[in-house]
Amino acid sequence: MDFQKAPYTYVDRVDLYVKNVQRSKDFYTKMLGLSLLTEEANLITFTANGLSPLITIEQKDGALPLEKRSAGLYHFALLVPTRKDLAAIAAHLMKEGYPLVGGADHAVSEALYLEDPDGNGIEIYRDRSSDSWQWENGRVFMPTEALDEHLLDEWDRAPWKRIAVGTKMGHLHLQVADIKETEKFYLDGLGFDLVAQYGPWADFIS
Repeated sequence: MDFQKAPYTYVDRVDLYVKNVQRSKDFYTKMLGLSLLTEEANLITFTANGLSPLITIEQKDGALPLEKRSAGLYHFALLVPTRKDLAAIAAHLMKEGYPLVGGADHAVSEALYLEDPDGNGIEIYRDRSSDSWQWENGRVFMPTEALDEHLLDEWDRAPWKRIAVGTKMGHLHLQVADIKETEKFYLDGLGFDLVAQYGPWADFIS
């Protein structure tokens, strides 16, 4: 079957269940610097630009606790506009003493990794220009190297107020039970393209 693919198919928001909506509200506003777009008793939507929903959290009775090794969300990734913006939020998190899970240079991007109070994985990253990406046989070169220790040199020492207004949802990573079956679903069923692989453990599709 031939697919007529839309060139700009993307995820623009995520919805999460949380154990304590007020605890999560503090994290997403004070640690990540997002603004409130709407707020109800157990339902809050956050925004980066003041207009578009980016993350919604809901405190729901009976929601199952996060299982690290089960199928579901691995992390969502917030794409900041510039390296300076990445440096600024890195400096903010370090000043607040919020623990980072890690940091990495993937050649196509530079990324910080952390978790929210419920253990939901979060990546905050900036892309390098796609003109600099290296491709071979339809696959993009995307290693995992140490993050540049001089990243904070980009920070202009301005007082932290909020995450960059141009921040958007960059991508999602999912944990699955069977990667080959899932690959078949996304490639053959939905018509996406495979653009990178980490051995037999991870596919990156676009």
